[in-house]
Formats: sequence, C-alpha cells, structure tokens
Amino acid sequence: MISLDAFDLILFGGSGDLAMRKLLPALYFRHRDTAETGGWRIIGVGREALTRDEYVAKAEASCRRFVAAKDFDESAWSAFAGCLDYVKVDARESADFTCLRELVEQRPADIRVFYLATAPSLFAAISENLGAAGLVTRESRVVL
Repeated sequence: MISLDAFDLILFGGSGDLAMRKLLPALYFRHRDTAETGGWRIIGVGREALTRDEYVAKAEASCRRFVAAKDFDESAWSAFAGCLDYVKVDARESADFTCLRELVEQRPADIRVFYLATAPSLFAAISENLGAAGLVTRESRVVL
C-alpha cells in the first residue's frame, strides 16, 4: 500500500449525515489499510458546538453503526481517532474562520483539502471566507 503525504482534510458539514454515514467510515477504512498515516489530520467543521472528544465519540458511534463489526478494529480506530479534530464554524460568519485558521496553523500541512459536505447554497460563502481568512494556499483543493 502506498503511503500518503501529510495533509489536512477540512470537512465542512463534518458532523452531518453525509460525513457520518459515508465519509468518515470510508476514511476510517483508508486509514486502517494504509501503511503510514502519521501526517493525516481530519478536521470536522460544523455549526454544532462540540468539543474534540464529543466529535470523536460521535464519529466512533457512527463508524460502529456503518462499518460491519468484522471490519471494525479497536487499535485501528484508536489510531484513526488520533487524526480527528473539530471546530465550530458558521459558514456565513467570516469571524468564525479565525478559529479554523488558528487550528490549521498549529500544524501546517503541505496539502489542504476543503471538502464541502454542505448545502450548495453555502459553497460561495465558505469559499469566500476561506480566502479572506488566508487559508487557501497553492496546494489547497476545494471539493464540492
């Protein structure tokens, strides 16, 4: 298995249905089956006021629900959970993006992927606020 370069996956809608049912279980599998994952960081972004621990617990409950028991490995989950973080951001409030910038700057990654698992009506506001907050680099990607 090929290892991946260090990256940040910033998941807008990180506590929503798409993230909990599909994205986080898929990322868990990829993490579980990848040789080197030391540079991974997955940051859930949402309107819900959650601590990191609350977000990790919510993600674990979801993965346990949507990943077959035979495929769920406790040690793999523990390693994956270490890659998770969460920040509360209202997509329409530019000031909220300061918290996201501060979290991202704690450990800069070469590659940033902003995955917008949100309503399409939020795409423009999120994109504008990412730019205004200085979060976009040459190596950034926005996934709609």
